[in-house]
Amino acid sequence: MARHVGKTTLAARVNIPFCIAAVLLCLTLISMYLTSGLFARYSTSAGDDDSARVAVFKVMNAVKYNDLEFVDNASFDIAPGYDAKYTVAVDNDSEVAVKCTISLVNESGNIETLSFDGSKEVTLAPGETGSCDIAITFPATNAELYMGMSDVIKVTVVAEQID
Repeated sequence: MARHVGKTTLAARVNIPFCIAAVLLCLTLISMYLTSGLFARYSTSAGDDDSARVAVFKVMNAVKYNDLEFVDNASFDIAPGYDAKYTVAVDNDSEVAVKCTISLVNESGNIETLSFDGSKEVTLAPGETGSCDIAITFPATNAELYMGMSDVIKVTVVAEQID
């Protein structure tokens, strides 16, 4: 009997997808290295310097009735059947133009028949003074219902910068 001597060979299995992935990875790394210098050539930088100053904003107002100037919480009398006209003066001592909205509000609402002529707007340039007249009307109808009553009327001036 003859002996058969066999050869044992190890056949290396080649994993084709793994090889393709390895080649693509190497190509990607090489192309990234080569193109990294391209993007750096086109970078830029800029610098600038600027300064600003805040403008003065100073608006003063005064309410006058028969040449008497009112301050906070002033009181006055108005009889039923009469109108009262008030002058609201606004001084713009600012460095900017302003728009002032002047309005009256019946705070307590005790005397429902009081009526106002609405809110007014005044536009003032820097250093300018402006004024507007506001009327309060108290009709004579049912005057006996309001004897001895008082009411609170609030004058509001809202100044707003427009330039």
